[in-house]
Amino acid sequence: AFTAGTMDGTYAEYRLHKNETMTLSSTDYKIKKIEFTCASGNPIGGFGDATGLDKANNRWTGEANKVELTASGAQVRIEKMVVYYVEDTRAASGLAWSTDAVEITLGETFTAASLVNPNNIDAAEIVIESDNEDLATVNAGAVELAENATGEATITATFAGNETYKPAEFSYTIKVNDPTPMIITNPTTYLNFGSKAQGATIEAKNLTVTLNNVSAATVEITGEGAAAFSATPMTLTESGTIIVSASSANQGTFSATLTISDNAGMATAKEISLSLTVTEPVVEETAVSTESKWVAAEAADLVDGAEVLITGVKDAVTYAMGGQNENNRAAVAATVNGKGVLTPGEGTMSFTLVAQGDGTFALRTSNGKYLYAASSSKNYLRSQADVDANAKWTITTTSAAAESSTNRNQMKFNVSNNPVIFSCYENGQTAIAFYARAKEERKGFSVGKLATVCVPYAVAQEDIIGADVYEIAGKNEAGKIVFDQVTTEGMEAGVAYLVQAKAETATFYYSGDPVSEPKNEGKALKGTFKEKQFAIGEADNIYFFKDNALWAAKETGVKILANRAWLDMSAVGNAAPSPAPGRRRIVLGVHGEQVATGVESIQPSENGIQKVLINGELFILRGEKMYNVNGQLVK
Repeated sequence: AFTAGTMDGTYAEYRLHKNETMTLSSTDYKIKKIEFTCASGNPIGGFGDATGLDKANNRWTGEANKVELTASGAQVRIEKMVVYYVEDTRAASGLAWSTDAVEITLGETFTAASLVNPNNIDAAEIVIESDNEDLATVNAGAVELAENATGEATITATFAGNETYKPAEFSYTIKVNDPTPMIITNPTTYLNFGSKAQGATIEAKNLTVTLNNVSAATVEITGEGAAAFSATPMTLTESGTIIVSASSANQGTFSATLTISDNAGMATAKEISLSLTVTEPVVEETAVSTESKWVAAEAADLVDGAEVLITGVKDAVTYAMGGQNENNRAAVAATVNGKGVLTPGEGTMSFTLVAQGDGTFALRTSNGKYLYAASSSKNYLRSQADVDANAKWTITTTSAAAESSTNRNQMKFNVSNNPVIFSCYENGQTAIAFYARAKEERKGFSVGKLATVCVPYAVAQEDIIGADVYEIAGKNEAGKIVFDQVTTEGMEAGVAYLVQAKAETATFYYSGDPVSEPKNEGKALKGTFKEKQFAIGEADNIYFFKDNALWAAKETGVKILANRAWLDMSAVGNAAPSPAPGRRRIVLGVHGEQVATGVESIQPSENGIQKVLINGELFILRGEKMYNVNGQLVK
């Protein structure tokens, strides 16, 4: 068992510093030899002279239950130590004190612990010592107390052992209390809960109270900020612990006084100052979804309100800016596919461009703060609550320069740091680049005409470009289907919508996690992510959109194209009497019956001649050849 020294993990050695003593001890074994292997420059020669120590051969020899070696000349650095020992076959001494502790109040009669010595070991072989002679001294083996002294002392008896009995060391404590009634507290003056964010969990503080000659005490909390604190228990009948708690429900600085008073009025009351500062809650930044898709930003993407990622490249790996470090921003590895679409890694943060009216932008984080170049002489990149000159950036697709900082104001990707980071520097490092949210384009619309769309991604209202989107409101009194324009909430992932195209290509900027299947449960307007062929028996309630109109499915062979929708008439509810303010409304009646949603439909005739209507022109089918028109066979 080592009782002094330190182990340095770098050098894997035991260091015994100058003036420290190393003790090896055992009750049941005798140490016969110790071999030392020491580091060069700090050998065993650093030990002071001791019986049995052979410095020339790096060893100690002898026979003892305890070996003490002191580094008196210099530190000793031991790389290896081998201890040889044999079993100590001597009997146990049986020596002990009659008690472990003696406690009295000053003025009371003191009776020292008696020595238990069943084997009648000679008292001359037993050394008795006190560690506090201001309280207790030992004379001829007897313990005596100093007059009018209070405090604690430990009385230790040591037997070195003899030919018959093993060595032994045993102790007991003496405590003499002051008879004056007294309340003692620890800590003695302050309980400071520090500064906490509003709503944070505050760890309770323990106040240890010792009652000397006090039978009971009362706890009270007073002061302007008393309502912020509580204590348990509020009454003490013996020494113990008071748990003091605080609340962070309200912002501000709270101060109060906790007073512990002697119920009998014999002891001086103890006062403990309580303090707590509650600050505005710390709002962490929110990382973007690891399923989100992003593409390299074009100049047209860098506009007010745009959401962007800031990226850099090292060793062909793209990194996106992550959370705030003390003086820079973290970098998170991303995945970029062969089409240039970036999928962010865990912990990637996005930023919103906020136009400043002078051609610059602020980069707002998700918790409402702004990136800024923190110093004109250091390469700091930090976040702050306000937009000042250091937080206004002139931005291109591959750069951002802070307006005010004249030096080190260029946002850079610091590839020389390990791990890589984003910071600000005038020269060197590598350029950043901006990525904007990916978009999905749907082509083939006829301007002004109706179609349906069902996309696997959520689309915000402001990210619907080239189309007006409608959702089902229900039926009106005439039994027609009513659709109301979506004006605020945008498009939900996997939900089908009616679209009125304003351009031949409608663009939907999407974000978040995709859904793998349309959300058709309970929806009158149902979508598909693949071509849908209805099963027999469904045709009675199925309606679809074609040629800017709503049609009933005449037969069961109806095929719906991918990412389009159909209508289940049985699931349509009653419509509101009028559209919500600001929402346009479309009312559609059923135009007629058709077999399929494609441009072809089959019209049978009374004489058996099959006719086909294609884009408004009527064709007669002749001969025995088989035709497959939109999934239906005709002869």
